[in-house]
Amino acid sequence: MRTRYALLFLMLFTASIENAVGSTSLSYNKKSGLFTISHNTAPTVSAQFVFWHENWHWSDLELTKKKGLGQGRYRIEGKTNAPGTKLSLFADIQQQGARKLIWKIHLDEQASGKKRSWGGIAFTFKNRFFTKGKAAFAPKLTPDRSGWQIRFGANEQPVRVHFAPKPVKLFFEQADKNEIRAYFKSRKGRSAGKLITMTVTLPKSAKITPTLTERLARPSPEWHKNQLLWHSSPVDLSFLNASQKPAGKHGFVRARKGHLYFANGQRARFWGTNLTSYALFGTTAKNSCQQARRLSRLGYNLVRFHHHDSLWVDPNIFGPKAKTTRRLDARSLDRLDRWIKCLRDEGIYIWLDLLVERNFTVNDNISHFKEIAGDKKQAQAKGFLYINNSLKERIKEFNQAYLNHINPYTGLAYKDDPAILSQLLTNENDLTHHFGNALLPDANVPAHNKIYMSLARRFATRHGLDPEKVWHSWKHGPSKMFLNNVEHDFNEEMTRHLRALGSKALIIPMNSWGGMSIAGLPSIAAGDMVAVNAYGRPNTLQTNPRFADTLTHWMSAAAVAGKPFAVTEWNMEPFPENTRHNLPVYIAAMGRLQDWDALMHYGYAIAGLNSPSEPGNWNGFNDPASLAMMPAAALLFRQGHASTALKSYELTLPAKQFYGREISAKTSQTIRTLSEQSKLRIALPLTPSLPWLKTAKLSKGVIVIDDPDKDFIPASQTFVCSDTGELCRDWQQGVFRIDTPRSQIATGWLGGKTIRLKNVTVQLTTKNAAIAVQSLDGTPLSRSKKLLISLATQARPANKDELPFLSEPLKGLLQITNKNRLKLFALDQLGHKIRQPLSSKNGSYLIRVERLRPAIWFLLQP
Repeated sequence: MRTRYALLFLMLFTASIENAVGSTSLSYNKKSGLFTISHNTAPTVSAQFVFWHENWHWSDLELTKKKGLGQGRYRIEGKTNAPGTKLSLFADIQQQGARKLIWKIHLDEQASGKKRSWGGIAFTFKNRFFTKGKAAFAPKLTPDRSGWQIRFGANEQPVRVHFAPKPVKLFFEQADKNEIRAYFKSRKGRSAGKLITMTVTLPKSAKITPTLTERLARPSPEWHKNQLLWHSSPVDLSFLNASQKPAGKHGFVRARKGHLYFANGQRARFWGTNLTSYALFGTTAKNSCQQARRLSRLGYNLVRFHHHDSLWVDPNIFGPKAKTTRRLDARSLDRLDRWIKCLRDEGIYIWLDLLVERNFTVNDNISHFKEIAGDKKQAQAKGFLYINNSLKERIKEFNQAYLNHINPYTGLAYKDDPAILSQLLTNENDLTHHFGNALLPDANVPAHNKIYMSLARRFATRHGLDPEKVWHSWKHGPSKMFLNNVEHDFNEEMTRHLRALGSKALIIPMNSWGGMSIAGLPSIAAGDMVAVNAYGRPNTLQTNPRFADTLTHWMSAAAVAGKPFAVTEWNMEPFPENTRHNLPVYIAAMGRLQDWDALMHYGYAIAGLNSPSEPGNWNGFNDPASLAMMPAAALLFRQGHASTALKSYELTLPAKQFYGREISAKTSQTIRTLSEQSKLRIALPLTPSLPWLKTAKLSKGVIVIDDPDKDFIPASQTFVCSDTGELCRDWQQGVFRIDTPRSQIATGWLGGKTIRLKNVTVQLTTKNAAIAVQSLDGTPLSRSKKLLISLATQARPANKDELPFLSEPLKGLLQITNKNRLKLFALDQLGHKIRQPLSSKNGSYLIRVERLRPAIWFLLQP
């Protein structure tokens, strides 16, 4: 039956192709004021202004004005403020024809004495793995040094970059073919002049694509203001939490058989979010409970407490302007206590971070503190804490005080509260990929380096490894085994301490993050659950997985065989990314397909929740684009409206390959092309030098893959579908569809297309939007007597950093097939139901969306 359903889905997966993405494209980059070249949707060439001053100190060029003038015209202004010299830059950018973009760059410098700036533009060539090592496709400088060119195929003409006048210096940085620098001003004072023209010319096979902002509609007077109230939710999914009120009523959640289970034996899945910093400590008691009710109504059942210890948060867990981090502040604890009480009463579990960005102080009695902090009085100790015993003792002190603290509103110590799902030992703090280099001989930390080198020698001797390769933290190979071992020793010591205190919650060592390869997974996977932080780029749905990664690929690259799996942070940047409304249902659907256990958006709030506050990527609570599809996503993930994959795969590599090369979502075509089709896990290899590493037994029916570089999508296909036939993403059209009995959803570049699902048809003129139609009574859409309709479009702050949000009106036709006699109601901001016009034809309801009352959520019911 499922096979027939999948074939039907693929037959219906046809629509007119609009905004199709060619193999090579050039677009203006608003952030840098220059450009990005993409090949097969993967950002391949980027450019940025680079300037330095005396002794190679970086001169940051701040772009003070960036303006789109329409019709392929842009203008930027910028300046540097180095001591003794001030460089001003002004540029007009103009598209000329279909394949040429021209920059007129004006430079002016005011300098005193012999002080001057030098620099120009740096061009970075990324993702060159698509060339499969063919040198013919590498960038080349022109013979006269007036520019450079690059080809993207054997039979294609090159992309050409030309300067007039010629740069005073054009070269590969340190002979590295991944970076070209064009200097308009040299260190010795030579100048190409005050006006430089840069021309980028594309071959006939390539094209200039409009920016994302240009592709979308711009705000106008008809756009809706303030579609959300910050303190209430019109939609009510709190029934999802009814069996768990208060949270922990059945006891502590446990990890077994690779998943999470409530103490009553029921499988546990968590749709969550993050409360951070000022939201934790700046929200009143009354508003904490109000927001907890709102979170429950929106469909959440997990909240992570994050940035409780960060220096930039004042007050934080240590109190206002704390001189030491060895004492916890009673008032700050009271704010957390209130949150825990309010959340658990609504059936919402809590994820506690233990160490995030704690800045240890000069008064904390830390050995060799000057090596960590330099001349400062406080500093984070990322990397150092793994080998510095005094830091370990300070961490244990905090954990003991924190977890032994008795919440007066629950009568329970944190360690004894079953509503506290888990404890994260440390956030984004690894040696294998980020902070190992802080301990090297050239890092000017002799005491810490002595410990590090001693540990490396002992590890090499014990396991018969080359000592030189073991301590080289920046290289793949034996160093990754060694660094995993150092991390594991710390994690094991901290875990033993927590268990000795009586902590009963799940313990997670750290999260994978920031481009980590699978070589960093072993120490992380030694805990009760594996976690990852993953962030996406703009316009995620148009990413071609053969050549580029999405944030869900990074999630899959951290999912370890036999272990429960959580995403502690997901989002896209930069804000306001105007297709962010597409993301929640995509994440939830992939989470269900992959059978993950917990997904947490980052974040619900960074500000105190006592007012509408301000717009921002971490303040999702007031953002209609961020929140509109969250209830739909909660239903998908928590109620199983989307199915788990029919096939399961494990990427199983020998230790030499696992540790010896960079294998990640960026480099592995297997991970990218398979993870949106079927269940995928990463198998940990038997590693004699890591005797503590446990490998999962291969489950029955799991297919083993030993090639990280295989394309699992049929040749010439421009879409990827799940093996269940329920999910499909067409990256050429930029459309993601979910077609299941209880949820039928379309999101992405829907404008001008006809999207036909089993019981829902969408025909919009709005270019980019998300529409979800879902059953609320557990029956299929065709028979349901209560349907939730969720609508989402782009939303932008009226001013850059100020409310209100302006939401684009949705225009078009929505057709729903249902045999019951139903009425349509809009849910206003307070949840009141307001009858809306509804017509029917041939057993289907027809909804002309632009004729409806402005609202995000609607009910179709008797």
